Amino acid sequence: MTRGAEGEGALAGAAAAPRLAAGGALYYASYRGEMAGEPSR
Repeated sequence: MTRGAEGEGALAGAAAAPRLAAGGALYYASYRGEMAGEPSR
């Protein structure tokens, strides 16, 4: 394992976290919309 790999992994995780959170929120919102009988878009 190279010396910078751990730091790069932490930066990648920090960059990916907001995207995952936003994607999860959009998925949850569309799921709730379908459960309520609204067309998913």
